[in-house]
Amino acid sequence: MKKLFVCGVAAALIAGCSEKPKSTEVKVLDASCEKIATFEQGDFIVKCPVSTALQMLQTQTPNARFVQAGDLNLADLSADADHIYVDVIPAGAYDWAEKLEYRVMVKEPNFEGDAMWAIAVISE
Repeated sequence: MKKLFVCGVAAALIAGCSEKPKSTEVKVLDASCEKIATFEQGDFIVKCPVSTALQMLQTQTPNARFVQAGDLNLADLSADADHIYVDVIPAGAYDWAEKLEYRVMVKEPNFEGDAMWAIAVISE
């Protein structure tokens, strides 16, 4: 009887340990980032620590919109000096997305009118 109980407990522990929690960590260039939002089309927003590669991208002239939809408060994201936010667009997420694309939010973005506020980088 004791053997059956011990085997049952062991089987329950093994079954419980086999389910790994889903990681929200995403690698973007030289940073390990946390996924904070996912959109219907397949793109997602990540919050990254300030890194050398991402800081260098932020200094370039904006050539894209950071995100086209969602409930995110872009002003709050841009005010966060401890993180850099990236819209990750996987290949195939949109009709035009043939390769992985990163859209890095620039420092002090201008959200008015048709202004661009991200740097689009296509992965090779």
